[in-house]
Amino acid sequence: MGGPRLPEKVALITGSSSGVGRAIALLFASEGTSLIVCADLKSEVAQGADADADYSTHELICKNYGEGKAVYVRTDVGVGEDMERAVGFAVEKGGRLDMYVYFWFLSSHALSYYQFDFYRVTGSSVSEACIKKRIQSIYLFWRYLD
Repeated sequence: MGGPRLPEKVALITGSSSGVGRAIALLFASEGTSLIVCADLKSEVAQGADADADYSTHELICKNYGEGKAVYVRTDVGVGEDMERAVGFAVEKGGRLDMYVYFWFLSSHALSYYQFDFYRVTGSSVSEACIKKRIQSIYLFWRYLD
C-alpha cells in the first residue's frame, strides 16, 4: 500500500490550466501517471491563482515529476477538430488513453459580463450555452476516441 494509484496511466484533462482542472492534473501526476495531456484554451495560469502561477500546469508537472510527463494541447472542447487532435495526441504520444477528465467552466465574472449581449444576440442564456457546450464536448470526446 502507499504506492502510486495511477501507475503508467495516460490521462486527458480538459480545463487543466487553472482551478479544479489544474488541481486534478497535479494530483494525477503525483499518483504516477505516465502522461497527462493538458487540454485547454490557454496554457497560462491566472495571476494570483496559486503559488506556482509562474509555471503552466504542464510545465509544473514536468518540473516536479520529469520531462515528458505532461504536454499542453490547445483545445476548445466545443470544437470537433480540437477534441480529435487532443484525443489523437494522447493516443499517439501515450500509446492509449486510460482516463478522460472533463472539466470546463466559465467563471461567474465572465458569465455576468457576457450574459446580456449573449442573450440579445442568440436568444439563449449563457447558462444554456454552457450546458450545450458541455454536452457537445462529451459527445465529441467519445466520437474521436474510437
